[in-house]
Amino acid sequence: MKTSFEIPDELFCRVRAQAALRRRKIKDYLAEGLRLVLEADDFKESGVSGALAVFDEVRAQPLHQPEAIRHWMEAVQMEGKSFLGASPGRTGYA
Repeated sequence: MKTSFEIPDELFCRVRAQAALRRRKIKDYLAEGLRLVLEADDFKESGVSGALAVFDEVRAQPLHQPEAIRHWMEAVQMEGKSFLGASPGRTGYA
């Protein structure tokens, strides 16, 4: 389908240069860009935000449960070892 639209000169120059570098026609390069924008909109509408959104639920969970970390820190301190470069008996946090 043929159509006309106006875009800023600077943007068109960048598109033309990138298309040339990739040895592609400008129309094909623009069509790919429009497809990518539409796909991104589809992801936003579906509740997925970004390429790593599938990991949001996993990242929301702590790697270790706070209680387990507390027990581990106490065990390390009881052995008289330093924790995070702090002297024994301190956690290294202010």
